[in-house]
Amino acid sequence: MKTTLAALAALAALGLAGCNAQGQLDPSAQAAATATYDRVCVDSPSQPSVISAIRAYIAASGTALNAQQTNVWNAVQSMCQAGVPTTPAAAAVDALITAAAIQKAFPGMKARM
Repeated sequence: MKTTLAALAALAALGLAGCNAQGQLDPSAQAAATATYDRVCVDSPSQPSVISAIRAYIAASGTALNAQQTNVWNAVQSMCQAGVPTTPAAAAVDALITAAAIQKAFPGMKARM
């Protein structure tokens, strides 16, 4: 989980610095945004995505989500439904809000690294 959080924080930094004159992410920042989106939203054959890890965490807990967990779960689902961010603002918002929130709401969760 710490590696994923570090990747999300790095994405935020790239999102703020890596844009072109049209306000879109430059190729390097877009590659980082895509890689981070994939870690959060797309399962690979060898490791689950963060969203799948949250689903597993929820199922294993056997209890209802608290308000904070519900808000984080909804935010992560919205981020994944929106697709890969293409603007620095979208990348930074996704990264900063999601990284801190996941860590607080789902402590100890095993996620894709």
